[in-house]
Amino acid sequence: MVGRPPAYPAVLITRAFPALAWAGGLALAGGLALASGLALASGLALAGGPATRAVGDGTVLAQGAQPQSGLTTADFPRRLALAQPRMSGVDVRGLQALLQNGEFYEGRIDGIFGPMTAKALVLFQTTHGLLSTGALDPGTVDELLTFAGSIETAAKTRATWTPKPKPESDDIRLVIDTDSRTLTVMVDGEPYQQYPVAVGRPSLPTPHGDFYIKEKAIWGGGFGARWMRLSVPWGVYGLHGTNNPGSIGTRASHGCVRMYNRHVIELYNWVQVGTPVKIVGKPLRYWGEVPRVIGAGVCGTDVIRVQEALTELGLYKGPINGRYNSDTQKAIRELQKTNSLPATGEVDQQTWHLLGY
Repeated sequence: MVGRPPAYPAVLITRAFPALAWAGGLALAGGLALASGLALASGLALAGGPATRAVGDGTVLAQGAQPQSGLTTADFPRRLALAQPRMSGVDVRGLQALLQNGEFYEGRIDGIFGPMTAKALVLFQTTHGLLSTGALDPGTVDELLTFAGSIETAAKTRATWTPKPKPESDDIRLVIDTDSRTLTVMVDGEPYQQYPVAVGRPSLPTPHGDFYIKEKAIWGGGFGARWMRLSVPWGVYGLHGTNNPGSIGTRASHGCVRMYNRHVIELYNWVQVGTPVKIVGKPLRYWGEVPRVIGAGVCGTDVIRVQEALTELGLYKGPINGRYNSDTQKAIRELQKTNSLPATGEVDQQTWHLLGY
């Protein structure tokens, strides 16, 4: 069993790779533009060609999109929703263009907020863990801009990426941050290379915790150029390439970590079975239903949430691996006793509440 890798301060990684450092999750490194003859207040151009095409190294942008800076909340000054008469305007065009670029909207960019636009917005909200109202509220605007910025940041990184030689040291560890959607290669405790990645959508999150590379293979198809399975004790999760490069930089997968194919080939040649992988980030509190009761022998992403919360409370010092082991159960009993609950050692609804869920 590979030991737990050390925790690397975020500042260490972001100083080494400032181009991928995001402030508060809203990094518009150049913004995103979508062509069409009309310009929003910040300079977002919208337009019309019917075909998708590649930017940089193949990242697909819809409807003739061109990268351009200046995308802000000022481009969406009002709440948009289905209404009679239909709401229309340049802000609706901007919304449609962003949704189309993210492959949520398949209709015409006509500036009219109709049922297809509302349906696409519901899909976007659902896959990003937002309340699925079908209306453009401030929270959805923020998430849309973050989404657009992450695609643009990933595309720029891909276009300017420079391959590096294989590290001479065998002390290689991987740190994946699901908030910034980056994978950092640590060599001898220092950042050596960094890649943009796609991670799991809120309803199917990438598991957090301490794992290791369990298997290396070439699967092809939707798994791209290379596959590296993680030692997650439930399900099958891995690092792999993609046949959808436009998804890199977003929350789009079923829990795996997607990489550009050139990047995953480089990484594949550096790591070996047993290489430690640490996945960090803020827990996505999206359940879709009431959390289940957890007891001895259970494995899963929700167990990781329990272990993370117990660690923050200072009650658990074991590995965050998604296994509900005896140490996790002991910490839960201690939490329950401290709060005058029956010390069952099971995570029931009252205990979930104590953990902040």
